[in-house]
Amino acid sequence: MRNASRLLSAVLLTSALALSACDSVEDKAEKKYQNAVELVNAGEVAKAVVELQTVFKLDGEHRDARMMYARLKRDEGDIEQAFGHFLLVTEQYPEDFEAHFEIARLAVDLSAWQEAEKHARAAAEIDPDYPDLQPLLVAVDYSAASRNEDEAAQLAAYERAREVLVAQPDSLVGWQIVVDRLMREGKTTEALEALDEALTHRPDNAQFHQLKLNLLAQIEDLDGLGAQLKEMVERFPENREVRTALVRWYIANEDPDGAEVFVRDLVARAGDEVPPRIALVQFLTQVRGGDAALVELDKLIEEGLADATFRLIKASVLFDMGQSETAIEQVEALSQQHTDGSEEALNIKTTLARMLVADGDKARAEELVDEVLSQDPGDTNALKLRAAWLIEDDQVRDAVLALRTALDQAPRDPETITLLARAYERGGNRELMAESLALAFEASGAAPAEALRYAQHLITNEKYLTAEDVLIQALRLSPDSVPLLRSLSEVYLGMNDLPRAEQVVTALRNVNTEDAVALANGLQAAVLQRMARTDESIALMQNMIEEGQSNLSAQTAIVRTRLANGEVEEARAYMNQVLATTPEDSPNYLGVQFLNAALTATEGQYDEARGMYREILDTDNTIEPVWRALVATAVRQGAEEDAAQIVDEALAILPESANLWWIKAGLVERGGRIDEAIGIYEDLYAKDSSSTIIANNLASLITTYRNDEESLQRAFVIARRLRGSTIPAFQDTYGWIAYRLGNYDEALEHLEPAAVRLTGDPTVQYHLAKTYMAVDRPGDARTYLERAVELWDGSELDLAAQAREELAAMTSAPTDAPAASE
Repeated sequence: MRNASRLLSAVLLTSALALSACDSVEDKAEKKYQNAVELVNAGEVAKAVVELQTVFKLDGEHRDARMMYARLKRDEGDIEQAFGHFLLVTEQYPEDFEAHFEIARLAVDLSAWQEAEKHARAAAEIDPDYPDLQPLLVAVDYSAASRNEDEAAQLAAYERAREVLVAQPDSLVGWQIVVDRLMREGKTTEALEALDEALTHRPDNAQFHQLKLNLLAQIEDLDGLGAQLKEMVERFPENREVRTALVRWYIANEDPDGAEVFVRDLVARAGDEVPPRIALVQFLTQVRGGDAALVELDKLIEEGLADATFRLIKASVLFDMGQSETAIEQVEALSQQHTDGSEEALNIKTTLARMLVADGDKARAEELVDEVLSQDPGDTNALKLRAAWLIEDDQVRDAVLALRTALDQAPRDPETITLLARAYERGGNRELMAESLALAFEASGAAPAEALRYAQHLITNEKYLTAEDVLIQALRLSPDSVPLLRSLSEVYLGMNDLPRAEQVVTALRNVNTEDAVALANGLQAAVLQRMARTDESIALMQNMIEEGQSNLSAQTAIVRTRLANGEVEEARAYMNQVLATTPEDSPNYLGVQFLNAALTATEGQYDEARGMYREILDTDNTIEPVWRALVATAVRQGAEEDAAQIVDEALAILPESANLWWIKAGLVERGGRIDEAIGIYEDLYAKDSSSTIIANNLASLITTYRNDEESLQRAFVIARRLRGSTIPAFQDTYGWIAYRLGNYDEALEHLEPAAVRLTGDPTVQYHLAKTYMAVDRPGDARTYLERAVELWDGSELDLAAQAREELAAMTSAPTDAPAASE
């Protein structure tokens, strides 16, 4: 009986201890939570976060702690963490209104419409009359209507957004919907009025300010544009793109003095603030030149407000002016003085890294970037440098991750977004590349560099109207930009819109710089030739020569025009006239001799042309184009051994010439020395992995002549950027890689258009034939295999022999499949 009593006591004691332990864990969790509340109230958020993390370890379902943690992360800008923790609350407490509401609000801001709709609807089931929920429900409906192109539903949502704004005039989502709808309807004036009203309630909303800026540019309200830029500069003094856009606006209005007065006034009114002073230096650099900026920087350094910052900027200006050694020494000294791991110290290191890369010391630059990221993994400048190197090394996924981290810190940084476009391009994701180029253009405020990149992509894909719009937006703020005008001329020539191409000629003549006038003359000649007014075109170029403008380029253009029209004798007559009137002491003498040699080769007098090229090289053997022309002439003559010897001779003099190495690789490949050719392309690729042509040739050779899995995968990584290309040679390369990897549908998607456009290339026809064999289309396969064999007639290439064997085997085997129609 005593034993039983002892056993019962032990059981009761164990149970009591167990209950005590449970209570203790919950009590500890609650105590940690209360500590976190006190810390937040005291402003010690970082310590509060640590306490809350401890709560989760003790009690993973502590609702209030989880909500507090999510709100803190949201307020810090860590949206991913906030979203995840709010989501966890909805899973643990499905009827929690606040958690559903917070997720819906975040999802609307992120345009994550599926999540927004799910959680907005869930919140509406719990508390349908909650006032702040109504704008989210409207946004969800408006987005769905827009995606489904449901005009009636979109209009209904717009009307509801108007009702929301009556009750909540500061509703961000409500104004976003109203402005978007008005812009879609082309009601620019009404959209501007709505934006003005929205900005009375949300005066610091950068998105609304940018939209207003875009609309003012669209209606070409230059006065309104200037006023808006001035307001944005004052409201967002650290926004470099807006400051730059304002400078461009002043210059567009031929008022650089006004720009300087405005920027200096900003400095005067800013007290001891540093950003306006930086804006002043940037303005002086762009408009007055580096020397003026250096004078101002010396004053700012003497002022003593931000010594290291302005010394760093001074070194950067010196570097850009070509004084790289002095600049690097100054930044090295600054780096040694600032070793505390502060933001300023890290900025000095990343600036030094950029200089070292430009100066050829990439290894040291990488060490500095590693140091910075070990101290601050989110440093945007270091992340951008690392991402650029990762892209060069074809590590696209890692580059994208680095850039997304950088964008978390600075979501509208044009440089980061442009790098992201490069990463997507390297990975073959052309849709995301185009989207990123568009975002970079928008974020830059239509800056020339971003406009040119985006426009060039659009021109390449023959999206001329969109390219025109992009370039005109940029030209409103940079009307004297010759590169922008050149790109616009490409648009109009691509559209064959000759009257507007002539408008560009007028704009270039108004710029009236040497390069602008030369471009205007060349463009005018092109327009006249398009209009079949060849004599007028030649007269224009002859007039340029008589006026002393671009003599050699005009002479070259005349010869080319004659040749394009089949007027070889007229071209020779004109060339003889130029030779007779160009003295040996003329700065154009060698150029004229070069032009004469090229014409002689075109006339089929190869030995004479080669002799002329040699005479030029005897005078100056470092002129690379002459070496290239000499090699090309030997190839045209059929003297391939001579061509190979000439390339080797040229490379002994110009060993760093990528063009000559590229020519050598082609000659080596044609001679059947495939491994050597691959080796040359590998070296070229290591030096410049951004070259699409080198990437194409290297990947093509690897997949044509190597069969191991490692080589195929490497070729795929190199050639990913070619996916979706409209260039037939690139289509062939990527399509053949897809075939080799067993992706036959993707292979056909690329190889079929390539074979249509490259009808004289036996390799392309063979690649398509092999793909048809793989998808069991023997009739089509035979058609293209016959074409390949016919084109390879007499060739001793192994691939040609293999094609003959396969065709013989196919011919001997009966088939009921019909041949493809011609």
